[in-house]
Amino acid sequence: MSTSLSRAWLCRFVAGVALAAASLPASAENNWYVGFEYDRTNLKDAEGKLFTPGQPATGTLCLPLVGVDLLGGTCAATQGTFDDFETTFEDGNGFAFSLGYDFAGPARVDVSLKRMKNDVDEVGNFSVDGDITSNSLLTNLWFDFNRDGTVQPYVGLGIGASEVEFSDDEDTVLIGQAGLGLNFVLSDALTLDLGARYFEAKNPEYENFSTEYNGTSIALGLRFNFPGDDGSSGDADGDGVINSKDRCPGTPRGEPVNEFGCSDSDGDGVADNLDRCPDTPPGTPVNESGCSDLDGDGVIDTRDLCPGTPAGTVVDANGCSDSDGDGISDRVDACPDSEAGRPVMSNGCGIEQSVTLEGVNFAFNSSELEPNARRILDLVAKSLKESPGFVVEIHGHTDNKGSDAYNLILSQDRANEVKAYLVSLGVAPDSVIARGYGERQPIADNGSAEGRELNRRVEMKVIKEG
Repeated sequence: MSTSLSRAWLCRFVAGVALAAASLPASAENNWYVGFEYDRTNLKDAEGKLFTPGQPATGTLCLPLVGVDLLGGTCAATQGTFDDFETTFEDGNGFAFSLGYDFAGPARVDVSLKRMKNDVDEVGNFSVDGDITSNSLLTNLWFDFNRDGTVQPYVGLGIGASEVEFSDDEDTVLIGQAGLGLNFVLSDALTLDLGARYFEAKNPEYENFSTEYNGTSIALGLRFNFPGDDGSSGDADGDGVINSKDRCPGTPRGEPVNEFGCSDSDGDGVADNLDRCPDTPPGTPVNESGCSDLDGDGVIDTRDLCPGTPAGTVVDANGCSDSDGDGISDRVDACPDSEAGRPVMSNGCGIEQSVTLEGVNFAFNSSELEPNARRILDLVAKSLKESPGFVVEIHGHTDNKGSDAYNLILSQDRANEVKAYLVSLGVAPDSVIARGYGERQPIADNGSAEGRELNRRVEMKVIKEG
């Protein structure tokens, strides 16, 4: 390869390395390293110049202008000549030792001492017994890719001086190299290097000849990395916890922190950066997210609509059980034994299911609703409006005090009053049917005050599904 071509190739290589380095991720650590390398070298066939000295003048009485010796003969000296010759080499071996520094970034730099030796095969088509040896001191710049990976591609180049010995003569010349390869990270301290190198020196010049010196090599090396400073011993946020142990970097200065450098404003033992419930009362047992779950149902107390659920009970996202599996939690399910798979209203009741509206009471011997009854019917109205298409019957019942005819009229009036109140809250009139049954459907013994109280009731029954 000519010198001009070599320079152009190196310039393109440098430009490519610079562009690649701009996109590389930063390394996390600075450290020193030493490297040992074996090279299998191949020298390119070398073109050389051999100088043959000219002959001096032989005359004694010479007339220089005409080149004639007065005593006979010629007196002109002959010029020396430069003859081309080619040298071929056998593959040889090389060894290198390097001392380098790995920056906190994509780059590392090292100084290497390399010795290469190749036996001479032929000089000018004549077999010879000899060798060519170089001792080089190089400064190298390398760029590593995929710094966090086990396999790290790299590229680089170097420049330095080389003492090249050939045919018992030597010359010190400028030498450069370019390389690429793969680093295999065996451990934090040990890296295996498999790469290829191209090297070229300025033509060494000896007493009577000059020659080229360039070639390629395959390199196998080991690099030993010394522990470096990655900044882990500092305290960047000034919270008194060194960086290597600080799980909450950037904590405001002066804020109290735990042993891991994290603040815990509610004192529950969970750092604020992990605490999903940062206002837990002091002394409250919490889970790993800093939230309490006193009933142990897996739903934190701030979201648990059914606190106190027995341990082991299957609950929904609100911490409530659903014993009949109808999708309505037991806390609002007016029919907790609905048939599996049947559609239900938002109160959990499906077709042919009746529920006693506990607390829906009337003034004595009247159809006027008591205040507490209205609050209960507000919930019933909400359920009916959330369940369009369902039709319900409101059943009015009495005890056996009074005549049968009177009780039948009173129960119908009470059922009508319940329907009217539900319609006033926005329930569709055709979705509610009011019926009075008087004393004809008792659920308890009318012979006792307790039984008569149970019989004076209002029931709701779903008669059509949505």
